[in-house]
Amino acid sequence: MLRRWAYLLVLTALAGPVGAASADDRLQSASAKPVGLFGSIEFRGGPLEPSHQWQGVLQRMDREQRTMAACLADDSACGTATLAHWRRQLLAAASPDRRAMVGRINRFFNQWPYRSDTETYAAEEHWASPVEFMDRSGDCEDYAIAKFFALRLLGVENQDLRIVTLINRATGGAHAVLAVNSGGETLILDSKSDAVLPDTAYGHYAPLVSVNETTRWSHITLRPANGPQG
Repeated sequence: MLRRWAYLLVLTALAGPVGAASADDRLQSASAKPVGLFGSIEFRGGPLEPSHQWQGVLQRMDREQRTMAACLADDSACGTATLAHWRRQLLAAASPDRRAMVGRINRFFNQWPYRSDTETYAAEEHWASPVEFMDRSGDCEDYAIAKFFALRLLGVENQDLRIVTLINRATGGAHAVLAVNSGGETLILDSKSDAVLPDTAYGHYAPLVSVNETTRWSHITLRPANGPQG
């Protein structure tokens, strides 16, 4: 399950290497650092290897991204009606106004129906590539992944993007979203809503782990739940 994967990464990051400071010591030293995603305390982690599902996506994207980039450059290279439609939407979304661009990308991918990994892949957990998602649809992290790579192709830097696994404290359920840096503000692209709001609007979201193509972070949230419920 998504929650099990996320908790494992948190424990790995807090444990640190043999001989490292205790989790309590690391928490105390981190408390003076700037506030992280969703008001959390965040720890920059090590290599991405433990997040095997995300690594699998990155490996598949080595192949898929060439196909998608070729399609984006030339409609005759798209190959399928779905990719041709994806191309039109990305070209329409391209804009120097990042908030407008991410809003259009969020709305486009949110049109796909939610489907669980059990229903789609007969598996407990599967992180889908964008092509897999557009072909079969998927669950919360699959929406975030499709949006991540669409924005990368539109020129958004890896350092400005994070896929975030979290707990919705209003429901107790696991969830995943895409966080996008926009002029120092963190915008959240959520499969549950077409609205693009800053992370400060989500008092009920407690992040566990966030990743981009090169780095992972672990998060601890100390403040009580507040903000919109759902």
